[in-house]
Amino acid sequence: MIRIAQRRLAPELEGLLRGHQAKVDALATYAERVEAARLAWKKKLPERFRPIRAVLTEMCAGENRCMYCEDSVADEIEHVRPKTLYPEQTFVWENYLYACGPCNGPKSNRFGVIASQRRAIIEIERKRGEPIKQPEPGRMLLIDPRREDPLRFLRLELVEPFHFHAVSSRVCLARVRAVYTIHVLGLNARDGLVKRRSSAYGNYVARLKEYISERNTTRRGRMAFEICCLDHPTVWREMQRQHQGVEELRPLFEQAPEALAWRREATVPPPAPAL
Repeated sequence: MIRIAQRRLAPELEGLLRGHQAKVDALATYAERVEAARLAWKKKLPERFRPIRAVLTEMCAGENRCMYCEDSVADEIEHVRPKTLYPEQTFVWENYLYACGPCNGPKSNRFGVIASQRRAIIEIERKRGEPIKQPEPGRMLLIDPRREDPLRFLRLELVEPFHFHAVSSRVCLARVRAVYTIHVLGLNARDGLVKRRSSAYGNYVARLKEYISERNTTRRGRMAFEICCLDHPTVWREMQRQHQGVEELRPLFEQAPEALAWRREATVPPPAPAL
């Protein structure tokens, strides 16, 4: 889980979202806004939102991969702040992520905050049939990869079983947010997911060794680009961050120190070879 590179929407798409949101915000009561947001989202025209999905696809850290787990196909527009709790965020571009069902399903309308007044951790979740009350204000617990760098809070261990942990070992807000995010999204609880992180690590190591063996050839640029486009980019970022403490990685990055700066979003594909 890494920070998502931002993209601006075309003016007409920004206008589309603002128009929908203005109709929701114009209603007098919170309950009315919640219901209006639900209906407006349900009735939105797929063809009008297809370009928005296309921009989200371009922003994915992996090839059309979920912005949370980086593993499954991203095919659902996820509201970081749930629209059923925060109708004022229903059509806000910055509140959108592209997510997979295994992440978006369990997360759903669950949303934790540090309550502003009581300084207490509360879980905001409105179940069917419960009164529609405005959530208590507070700072969100879920790490938002569009607004902040998840690797400030999370650390992926580069040993089996390739689990995420909190960067901070002391009890603090950063640790609470890391633990909450790992739990809500099930980042360590899905066997297939953690196994594929392990496979991605082996793939990155193999491709880096291949690059080192051919770094003086014309394939150099292409190989660097291909490494940056592999799945599970968080594994690569952690290899860069932790290489000095991992016996297997230290000599590889010493031989190819330029690889420490490689990022998918900053890598330009090399020109195609001349025919």
